[in-house]
Amino acid sequence: TSRKFCKYYSIMLLRSSLALTCVCVIVLGVQWAQGFPNGAPVEACIYQTFPNHPGTKALPSQSFQHEFVATSGTYGSGSVIDVHLNGPRFRGFFIQAIDDNYKPIGYFVEGKHSKLHNECSAITHRGKGPKKDMSFRWVAPHHAAGGNVYFRATILEEYDKYWSKVFAKVLRPQQFFH
Repeated sequence: TSRKFCKYYSIMLLRSSLALTCVCVIVLGVQWAQGFPNGAPVEACIYQTFPNHPGTKALPSQSFQHEFVATSGTYGSGSVIDVHLNGPRFRGFFIQAIDDNYKPIGYFVEGKHSKLHNECSAITHRGKGPKKDMSFRWVAPHHAAGGNVYFRATILEEYDKYWSKVFAKVLRPQQFFH
């Protein structure tokens, strides 16, 4: 009987392990399919706007159909620049403000549908629903003498359909629409 018990116990342990493995795979699969519904994680700061999506790569820039613009490419102490993203529906974004040396600079103002990563002067989406037309406000540091600012982004339509290192075009003020 002890041999039967050991055999029965081994089978039950194996079934439990398989069931737990299946549950883990399903949970991780759902998380993978949803991506990051509440914005890119702070780790996105270290990837220079490339998402950490294993098995994928960014689409070529010539296929980018969105409009990504800024009201200015230069700033003075405490100046404000509006950044706008619109076009075909997209699910996510990660936009970072950088200077001539690719260092993060300034900060974004948080909106209803956005989340901040002040560690690296970035803003990302909040919520998993599709987005089509979004505006952001960036504020230059008050201690800065001034200089150039660039807005680089990743715009994501789906987990495996995104564009990285997209830079905002600078428009003259009369060309910018709210």
